[in-house]
Amino acid sequence: MIADLHKSTPASAYNPSKEVKDFTAYVKQDYTTGDGILTRPWIELGDLSVIDRMNRDQRTFNAFVDETVEDESDAWKWRGTRSKARNKAIAMHAQLTAGYIIPMFLAQNEDDQEDLDF
Repeated sequence: MIADLHKSTPASAYNPSKEVKDFTAYVKQDYTTGDGILTRPWIELGDLSVIDRMNRDQRTFNAFVDETVEDESDAWKWRGTRSKARNKAIAMHAQLTAGYIIPMFLAQNEDDQEDLDF
């Protein structure tokens, strides 16, 4: 055994201040909340968690081949993801991130004309 468990050891002399204890509790609570968000199934993601959806999307992007075979006579068929799915995923992510990188908005007046002074 690595250590003698029956040997009595003195307690640690470390005694953090109340502020450090409160901050540590706050950080632990935030990590717990974040873990709950990442592992909880979401209806918007097809009852998958964020991490499960991320893994599935990464496999789709990399032309994942499903290895489960229900019918042995169909085992020879390719069950991978076509490059079209990957290209659609790239286009969707590009469209979503374009609004964050270069926000495009135009001011309009009551007649739906672009306000150039803006």
